[in-house]
Amino acid sequence: MSHYSTVVSMLREMMRCVDFHPDVSTMTVAMKCYCRVNRVDLAFSVLAIILKRGLQPDAYTISTLLHALCRGGKSVDKAMDLFHSFNKLLEIGNVKPSVECFTPLIDSLCKERHVDKALELFQDMINQDVQPNVVTYTALFHGLYKSGRVEEAKKFFIDMIDRGISPSVYSYNALIDSLCKEEKTTAAISLSGLMTRKGIKPTVVTFNTLIYGLCKSGQLEKALQVLSNMIEYGTLPNVVTYSTILDALCKEGRTAEALNLFEAMSYTDVKPDIFTYNSLVYGLCHSGQ
Repeated sequence: MSHYSTVVSMLREMMRCVDFHPDVSTMTVAMKCYCRVNRVDLAFSVLAIILKRGLQPDAYTISTLLHALCRGGKSVDKAMDLFHSFNKLLEIGNVKPSVECFTPLIDSLCKERHVDKALELFQDMINQDVQPNVVTYTALFHGLYKSGRVEEAKKFFIDMIDRGISPSVYSYNALIDSLCKEEKTTAAISLSGLMTRKGIKPTVVTFNTLIYGLCKSGQLEKALQVLSNMIEYGTLPNVVTYSTILDALCKEGRTAEALNLFEAMSYTDVKPDIFTYNSLVYGLCHSGQ
């Protein structure tokens, strides 16, 4: 953060110079620095100077403020008001809003469960011939999945691929999670295979999601196979991985295997948590040990 503060101090000194006439790009840099040090109020002050000097804010200027307002769900309503106000201003200057203007709003709306509003904004984006990116789609996936609108999410996944946009690991993980929750584990495993073939490396979240889905649907042997594949692939299991399988083993009365797995955790420096111990105690008690 210190280098942003330094830039802000430097720009303040430059603004005091009579011969200094910054353009929109320079002023936007100042706004971005203020946003980075959590002084969005001062970023708006810079915007006021831009307008007072008769300069035309561009899409990057607006997206800088929108990102700051939406970060951490601070003020999506204020961000929406800003977006609509400056959308008109951009039209006057014959400037089209960028994908970076739309995406933080769509993401924030989805996180606050205003999925229909997010979809309306997405459609506005398409109507204005602004092409969404993988971040835009991933935000929609998460919003739709959390709202239980799985089929719509799948359609957007296909739409993304049809547009030539390569899904990210987060996009794949979101869809795999949704399939597992629907107990469509075969489809989830197939999707993870496609992910690998496309050159996208599965993360520990990918494997944990598959393992949890398989254990929950009573497919422990397949879950153990996924664990084996995970280790072969070079992805280190974490406490969630071990605890999920250990719990499934204990529930099936396979306490000897559960104890072996518990011991393996210590070899890999993975510390058990309360869930791990609870599962193990449950398994041992029910097996009369």
